[in-house]
Amino acid sequence: SSALERGGYEVITADNAWISNIINKEKPDLIIMDVQLGAVSGINAVTALRNKSFCKSTRIVLHSSENAETLASMAKSCGADGHLTKDGSELTLLRCVKQILGQVAVPTTSSAH
Repeated sequence: SSALERGGYEVITADNAWISNIINKEKPDLIIMDVQLGAVSGINAVTALRNKSFCKSTRIVLHSSENAETLASMAKSCGADGHLTKDGSELTLLRCVKQILGQVAVPTTSSAH
Protein backbone atom coordinates (compact mmCIF):
# COMPACT_ATOMS: atom_id res chain seq x y z
CA SER A 1 0.00 0.00 0.00
CA SER A 2 2.89 2.38 0.63
CA ALA A 3 3.94 2.20 -3.03
CA LEU A 4 0.44 3.22 -4.07
CA GLU A 5 0.35 6.03 -1.53
CA ARG A 6 3.69 7.29 -2.82
CA GLY A 7 2.15 7.15 -6.29
CA GLY A 8 -0.58 9.54 -5.16
CA TYR A 9 -3.38 7.04 -4.51
CA GLU A 10 -5.57 6.85 -1.43
CA VAL A 11 -5.36 3.32 -0.01
CA ILE A 12 -7.89 1.56 2.17
CA THR A 13 -7.14 -1.95 3.40
CA ALA A 14 -9.61 -4.55 4.64
CA ASP A 15 -9.51 -8.06 5.98
CA ASN A 16 -11.82 -10.64 4.48
CA ALA A 17 -14.53 -10.23 7.14
CA TRP A 18 -15.26 -6.61 6.20
CA ILE A 19 -14.52 -6.41 2.47
CA SER A 20 -18.10 -6.09 1.26
CA ASN A 21 -19.07 -3.53 3.92
CA ILE A 22 -16.02 -1.34 3.27
CA ILE A 23 -16.46 -1.47 -0.51
CA ASN A 24 -20.14 -0.56 -0.22
CA LYS A 25 -19.29 2.38 2.06
CA GLU A 26 -16.13 3.70 0.35
CA LYS A 27 -17.00 3.04 -3.34
CA PRO A 28 -13.37 2.55 -4.46
CA ASP A 29 -12.29 2.98 -8.07
CA LEU A 30 -10.10 -0.12 -7.85
CA ILE A 31 -9.79 -3.22 -5.69
CA ILE A 32 -6.56 -5.20 -5.61
CA MET A 33 -7.66 -8.60 -4.36
CA ASP A 34 -5.16 -11.12 -3.05
CA VAL A 35 -5.94 -14.68 -4.15
CA GLN A 36 -5.14 -16.06 -0.69
CA LEU A 37 -7.27 -14.22 1.85
CA GLY A 38 -7.40 -16.97 4.46
CA ALA A 39 -10.83 -18.45 5.17
CA VAL A 40 -12.26 -17.09 1.90
CA SER A 41 -10.36 -17.21 -1.38
CA GLY A 42 -9.88 -14.00 -3.32
CA ILE A 43 -11.42 -15.71 -6.33
CA ASN A 44 -14.62 -16.45 -4.38
CA ALA A 45 -14.63 -12.91 -2.97
CA VAL A 46 -14.34 -11.37 -6.47
CA THR A 47 -17.13 -13.61 -7.76
CA ALA A 48 -19.35 -12.59 -4.84
CA LEU A 49 -18.53 -8.89 -5.26
CA ARG A 50 -19.40 -9.02 -8.95
CA ASN A 51 -22.91 -10.10 -7.91
CA LYS A 52 -23.35 -7.02 -5.69
CA SER A 53 -25.00 -4.04 -7.39
CA PHE A 54 -22.64 -1.59 -5.66
CA CYS A 55 -19.59 -3.32 -7.11
CA LYS A 56 -20.54 -4.06 -10.71
CA SER A 57 -18.56 -1.15 -12.15
CA THR A 58 -15.64 -1.24 -9.68
CA ARG A 59 -12.38 -2.30 -11.32
CA ILE A 60 -10.83 -5.41 -9.70
CA VAL A 61 -7.29 -6.74 -10.12
CA LEU A 62 -6.44 -10.23 -8.87
CA HIS A 63 -3.05 -10.29 -7.11
CA SER A 64 -1.01 -13.45 -6.47
CA SER A 65 2.35 -15.16 -6.55
CA GLU A 66 0.90 -17.64 -9.08
CA ASN A 67 2.49 -17.58 -12.52
CA ALA A 68 1.03 -15.06 -14.95
CA GLU A 69 -0.76 -17.62 -17.13
CA THR A 70 -2.51 -19.30 -14.18
CA LEU A 71 -3.38 -15.94 -12.65
CA ALA A 72 -4.82 -14.67 -15.94
CA SER A 73 -7.08 -17.73 -16.10
CA MET A 74 -8.18 -17.21 -12.49
CA ALA A 75 -8.92 -13.53 -13.13
CA LYS A 76 -11.00 -14.32 -16.19
CA SER A 77 -12.97 -17.05 -14.42
CA CYS A 78 -14.00 -14.86 -11.46
CA GLY A 79 -14.73 -11.65 -13.38
CA ALA A 80 -11.67 -9.62 -12.40
CA ASP A 81 -10.64 -6.85 -14.79
CA GLY A 82 -6.98 -7.80 -14.69
CA HIS A 83 -4.25 -9.58 -12.81
CA LEU A 84 -0.91 -8.74 -11.26
CA THR A 85 1.80 -11.14 -10.15
CA LYS A 86 3.64 -10.46 -6.92
CA ASP A 87 7.06 -9.67 -8.34
CA GLY A 88 7.80 -7.02 -5.73
CA SER A 89 8.20 -4.24 -8.28
CA GLU A 90 6.58 -0.94 -7.30
CA LEU A 91 6.85 0.21 -10.90
CA THR A 92 4.91 -2.83 -12.14
CA LEU A 93 2.23 -2.27 -9.48
CA LEU A 94 1.83 1.42 -10.35
CA ARG A 95 1.82 0.69 -14.08
CA CYS A 96 -0.92 -1.92 -13.62
CA VAL A 97 -3.06 0.42 -11.50
CA LYS A 98 -2.73 3.26 -14.00
CA GLN A 99 -3.52 0.91 -16.88
CA ILE A 100 -6.63 -0.56 -15.22
CA LEU A 101 -7.88 2.90 -14.25
CA GLY A 102 -7.32 4.14 -17.79
CA GLN A 103 -4.70 6.68 -16.79
CA VAL A 104 -2.14 5.51 -19.35
CA ALA A 105 -2.26 3.85 -22.75
CA VAL A 106 -2.19 0.06 -22.63
CA PRO A 107 1.28 -1.16 -23.64
CA THR A 108 1.55 -3.78 -26.36
CA THR A 109 3.53 -6.10 -24.07
CA SER A 110 3.39 -6.11 -20.29
CA SER A 111 3.62 -8.45 -17.32
CA ALA A 112 0.73 -6.56 -15.72
CA HIS A 113 -2.69 -7.23 -17.22
